Amino acid sequence: MVTIDQTILFYNLETFERVKQIVGMNDEVIDVQFVGDNNSHLAVASNTETLRVYNLQNLDCQVYFGHTDVIICMDSNKDG
Repeated sequence: MVTIDQTILFYNLETFERVKQIVGMNDEVIDVQFVGDNNSHLAVASNTETLRVYNLQNLDCQVYFGHTDVIICMDSNKDG
């Protein structure tokens, strides 16, 4: 499946679970933070209300929705 923002979604056809996501357009990147155990992921805020978190090992990406305005900065801590 390909979404309107050029994100490509891969699904397991037996379970209908998403198994991988390749994110399309990131637009203008505003802030980035390393997150996760041993900084294994990269959180990216662009000029949208979504947060994208990339797994640095396989470059899979999770897109998180919920903000109602553009994310302009992020912070992280070692406690998770």
